[in-house]
Amino acid sequence: EKSFLNLLSTYIREDGYVPHDLGYCSLDSPTDGTTAPPKWKDLNPTYILLIYRYYKITGDIEFLKSVYEKVKKAFEWELKFSRYGLEGKMDSAFDVTPIKGVNSYTLSLYIASLLAMREISKAIGDNLNLDEKIKEAKEAFEKIFNGKYFIAWEGMEDAVFLAQVFGEWWTTLLGLEPITDEEKIKSALRWIIKVNGNASKYCTPNLVKEDGKIVSLSPQTYSSWPRLVFAICWLSIEKGISEGLQLCEKEWQNLVSQGLVWDQPSRINSFNGLPDPVVSYLDHYIGSPSLWSFIVKKLINAEKENKEHEAMS
Repeated sequence: EKSFLNLLSTYIREDGYVPHDLGYCSLDSPTDGTTAPPKWKDLNPTYILLIYRYYKITGDIEFLKSVYEKVKKAFEWELKFSRYGLEGKMDSAFDVTPIKGVNSYTLSLYIASLLAMREISKAIGDNLNLDEKIKEAKEAFEKIFNGKYFIAWEGMEDAVFLAQVFGEWWTTLLGLEPITDEEKIKSALRWIIKVNGNASKYCTPNLVKEDGKIVSLSPQTYSSWPRLVFAICWLSIEKGISEGLQLCEKEWQNLVSQGLVWDQPSRINSFNGLPDPVVSYLDHYIGSPSLWSFIVKKLINAEKENKEHEAMS
């Protein structure tokens, strides 16, 4: 992971934009994203969170110092572009879905990255004052809570979005403060379990109307992303909502039945439970290790206990 993060840091664009990958066919030709331009708004926040996760688990302050200027550059780009929402031109990981304006997925991720950046700067001794930016971002997130869940995006006010509190997966994993009021997060998770979790007998689709109808705006809305399902399942359990385990069980059993345990695809068609046959290059997808979130927090806690023991010794 350290090698990957070093390489990714090396390829950050002149304006501070973090590329989507290290290269589709080789490791010396990074791309900006399948649909870029425009540049994706969720990559820079994710980069900051990846850097903080590595530091949080390893305590490798020398690594953090070595990439800090790159991190700050990426953060400055994020403040200019990520905070204002999406352009409606497939400028996020939901790359074939035209999402425009403020949306719960990228806003939750933005808040999480602000919290991580504050901790990174403290570790370095830079001590960036991000309290006001965090407050503003949290207030913006509160505004899209409809009393039950966080609205997916403009025009999708009555649909429950699997990725609406994805930023909270990061903050819970990393021991950061919540991205918003925890009762609202729990409410959103319960609605995900109730609506998305019962919409398909095979998996948990990304976007479902309150009445249980799966949204067919794009293959991404009517499909499940196993990596996202496992993340939301883990988050539910961490928040004391044991019913979330049913999301994992159904997703896992569908993968097992097709021999896809070590070849988890990017997306599963929620109408037939099969991997998307059109996009054949999304086999052995990078999200397969998402189940590891069930043990990563234990690793972080173990590292913390080791440090406390050493300090006492």
